[in-house]
Amino acid sequence: MSGSPRAETTASAWLAVVVGLLVLGGLGAAHAAGGVGGQLRGALGGSDIDPHAAYEPQTDCQREEQPGTRALRDLVLSQYPQTRDGGILRACDQGGRSEHKDGRAWDWMVDADDEVEAAKAEELLDWLLASDGDGNEHAMARRLGVMYIIWDRQIWSAARAGEGWRPYRGPHPHTDHVHVSLSRAGGAMQTSYWASDREEFERLATR
Repeated sequence: MSGSPRAETTASAWLAVVVGLLVLGGLGAAHAAGGVGGQLRGALGGSDIDPHAAYEPQTDCQREEQPGTRALRDLVLSQYPQTRDGGILRACDQGGRSEHKDGRAWDWMVDADDEVEAAKAEELLDWLLASDGDGNEHAMARRLGVMYIIWDRQIWSAARAGEGWRPYRGPHPHTDHVHVSLSRAGGAMQTSYWASDREEFERLATR
């Protein structure tokens, strides 16, 4: 995670361990590995990539998991089966405004003080925020509709992507989980990643 106090893990290492054959623009088949992610094909590259997600906060309490949030959760947990699901939904009367309340946020339970689990978190975050073969910054975060991420006392926001990781001073330091909030399009599974890969993803996830 760029700017993290933790040791950085390169995006190429994450691709080798977790994702494998993802065609990111002109990268082609150069990044090949195993796992479910290794059998998926990457989304559009070049000028067709999604813009950085705008900030779209929760405005009402729908209490329904969004398909893009579920798919992201299932993809991550399939690659890291020893990690834990912290849930998508939150009760309407619990805390303040949160994308958990409209099904667009997920908590991935990993411990920042556990060396192995922290390394897994860094791998995932580096993969999300790496540039692709066409030089598109934060390529997978954009293709998945990631709106912001909170982890280990830091926050990355698509709407403020140029600032990188910033200190997070909320009441919960997020040292026991990674919080990911998606845009409305990301939650609806309408971003370019799923437009390219959804059919194949669903086939693999249900076999």
